Amino acid sequence: MPAKLSDNVRARVTAGFAKLVEEVIQKDLAPRTRGELLRILEDDSCRESMKEGYRELIDSLGERGVSRRLGKRMIELIKEESE
Repeated sequence: MPAKLSDNVRARVTAGFAKLVEEVIQKDLAPRTRGELLRILEDDSCRESMKEGYRELIDSLGERGVSRRLGKRMIELIKEESE
């Protein structure tokens, strides 16, 4: 199995999952974290959208064992791509 997933496989595996939280790079941690926290705390629609996104993510993951299912699916996609 390749050490790194191709962009094509990565895109298919993550398709449909919206960005729920802002990625914060370490060097920008303090100012960006403060801004994100204030946005979440003060903006009701932002907070509700985030909570709804997490509910959808939990529903899409299904029963326990999602890591195993995802791993199997990733292997299937890699095999399909190499054919």
